[in-house]
Amino acid sequence: MGRPLRSDHKVLFRREEAIEEIAAEWRRESGNYNSGYFNIVDFVEEDLSRKLKKRPLFISFFDASADDEPAYVTFKPSTLHVDSEIWELARIGDPYARYIIAHEVGHLVLHDHDAQAFSNDPNDQIIFESMNEVSAEWQANTFARYFLLPTHIVASIGSTEELVKSCGVYTNLARDQLAAVQTAKSGRYGGDACSDCGNFTLRPNGATWRCDTCGSSWPIFSQRK
Repeated sequence: MGRPLRSDHKVLFRREEAIEEIAAEWRRESGNYNSGYFNIVDFVEEDLSRKLKKRPLFISFFDASADDEPAYVTFKPSTLHVDSEIWELARIGDPYARYIIAHEVGHLVLHDHDAQAFSNDPNDQIIFESMNEVSAEWQANTFARYFLLPTHIVASIGSTEELVKSCGVYTNLARDQLAAVQTAKSGRYGGDACSDCGNFTLRPNGATWRCDTCGSSWPIFSQRK
């Protein structure tokens, strides 16, 4: 069994925007792209298990004590270890349990290629690091935030209370994500509506426009209407 991913480790640099795209792609492939709420346990058991490339996913249950982490992952083979009560709470929509599972999904999706670094060697563990982008825990938290609260859904709902109800998240997470989206929105989106879905959620992505609502994209300099 691999080293449990509990303490923080230095991993491959990833910008927040890249992690957002990965989270969106996983939702899109599972058919949950435009869904506020979805059953994350079903996602892990069905979609994640089936679509992790070239490696099976195992789920191992345990009964956590007060000093235990409620969930963690190990690699080679990829295994989600999760407290039985947390799993059942996530299944019925408990906001904190859903976030815990989403965080571990982030590790499984993002960090298998870094598994060799998850060792007992203190040199591999982050004591202080000025860049969040190389922190395994920051990356998993960022993935969980965008996975449960995608930008286009947050922008369309626009209310902390409604996000809590519609997306099955806890209040602080909804409030923080809504504030972040609203702060970035004015400089992030272009002024034209998407010609496919009509939403004003176009943003530049390299040499293309990409719509955060429907996923359509086309070259920035095209004349598409």
